[in-house]
Amino acid sequence: MQMIKREDTKRGDTIIEVMFAIAIFGLVAILSISSMNRGVVTAETTLEATTARDELNAQAEALRFMHNSLDYSDSGEIWKKVTVNAITAEEADKLGLLDLASNVVTPDSNGVVGCDKLYDNTNGKTLLEQANAFVVNTRKYKYVGINDGGELFRASPLGARMLWTTDTDGKDLTDVGISGNSLTEYSELAAVEGIWAFAVKSDQKDQNNLEKSAYYDIYVEACWYGSGANTPTVLDTVIRLNNPRTM
Repeated sequence: MQMIKREDTKRGDTIIEVMFAIAIFGLVAILSISSMNRGVVTAETTLEATTARDELNAQAEALRFMHNSLDYSDSGEIWKKVTVNAITAEEADKLGLLDLASNVVTPDSNGVVGCDKLYDNTNGKTLLEQANAFVVNTRKYKYVGINDGGELFRASPLGARMLWTTDTDGKDLTDVGISGNSLTEYSELAAVEGIWAFAVKSDQKDQNNLEKSAYYDIYVEACWYGSGANTPTVLDTVIRLNNPRTM
């Protein structure tokens, strides 16, 4: 009788080996997705910070330009409003605006914390209203004070930014954006989110003791929550402008 030679039996993967392979694949996939998410968050955070810094720099440059061209009527009017609404260093420190990073992470008497703390009016006036905060409409070169148009100033739901519109009242948000043809079409402020400036006057006076301040420190600040962040992001810059009437 002819004997049939049988091949060696080939064994398949066990259920444990399959589960182990799936577990490794899942771990690698989770690590890869987490790494990608961190990259997206980092890119988003960088973009938000860059946009906010650009807005702060635009405000600072507009104020410097105004200070260097006070002979022009618009500049003179802006400078007058800035100086008239300036507060003392003691007042600014009491409001917590000189150390904004520490201020926003400390709850106030009402338990409000974060960027919302600056806009909370539970006690009557917000911190920014008490500081006579303002911005410069850099497209129309106009002073916009929080006590004149307070409804424009609000905490940012996305990033520190200024929204523009074609509406002359600056309240219609339906057409917020930038025209592809001309920036002059979108020259009205629709909202100022998470950005403001305020002036602090010095205690120094001129030799005749006639002027209230020899110089003004202009603080331009921003506060917002970054992508996926639980703690606020704070940026600020300070420029010192001498009072030309004391020089």
